[in-house]
Amino acid sequence: MANVLFTTYCNRNCCYCFARDKVDLGQERGDSSKNLSMEGLEKIIHFYQRSQLTRFVVIGGEPTLHPAFNRMIDRILLERDFKSIMIFTNGLMPENVLSYLSGNPDSRLRIALNLNSSDDYIGSQWLRINETLKALTTKVGLGINVYKPGQDYNYLIDAIQQYNLVRHIRVGLTQPVIGSKNTYARENDFPVIAEDLLHFAEKAYHNNIGFSFDCGFRFCMFTLEQHKELLRFGIKFKSVCSPIIDIGPDLSIWRCFPLLNDACEHLADFRTKNQIIDFYNEKYKHFMPMGNKLECPQCLYRTNNLCDGGCLSRTLNSFHR
Repeated sequence: MANVLFTTYCNRNCCYCFARDKVDLGQERGDSSKNLSMEGLEKIIHFYQRSQLTRFVVIGGEPTLHPAFNRMIDRILLERDFKSIMIFTNGLMPENVLSYLSGNPDSRLRIALNLNSSDDYIGSQWLRINETLKALTTKVGLGINVYKPGQDYNYLIDAIQQYNLVRHIRVGLTQPVIGSKNTYARENDFPVIAEDLLHFAEKAYHNNIGFSFDCGFRFCMFTLEQHKELLRFGIKFKSVCSPIIDIGPDLSIWRCFPLLNDACEHLADFRTKNQIIDFYNEKYKHFMPMGNKLECPQCLYRTNNLCDGGCLSRTLNSFHR
């Protein structure tokens, strides 16, 4: 897939934000050049079609803040080759967008909502997010970004049950952004985080809720016994670090947000996504085999394709440091 930034504006300011060097945190509007134009969208749609991509992914910033959000989604939905249109949101969307999404009958339209615990929100934000969940119900799948040990995950299960959301949760591990100072999960905290996630997996399992790992996890983050427990709770471990490709409103592109500051190119220089993948694979070919730890190159988990060695940004971050 490839992610398309509708806007760089975001009405949240999460401490762990991996996009903070690209987005305007805590802001909802301003410079129109920071919003994707309809002309830019047309170029991206053609790029998708040449690349034979069938899952259109919309991100930000907070994408629903785009002043023409509804019209742009309507345009994307016209392309029947797109089997799904996934919108990543923080849930704090304008009322006209919420009404549009809740009333849109197209079954290809899905919402991925990253949900923090209630004490991470200010003012009426938590109330607004619950109104969003109530309105969108079965269209919504929740996600959580792990950035510290001792995080509470129970509220995710409560929200799924209360609003009849998709019974699956995306679990992401926060990573360092090269050249930035975002908060992220530290290596020393991995054992406690692993134990936290194992308890969460057990509780989710007993509530008929599954979860999956996003990119950047290492196999050795969990003990072999913990891997057995994860399997017992229906969780199949995944360790992936491969180019995702993000496309900015100005049609700049980068491998993924943690590497935003390391190499930024332009969509016009590539015809298809595979060409971009080849470009970034060539650029980082000497770093990818290293992994995050000294043991990674000889690790049996890696040689047996059970682990990708963790997020590339952690490897590069050690060189920068």
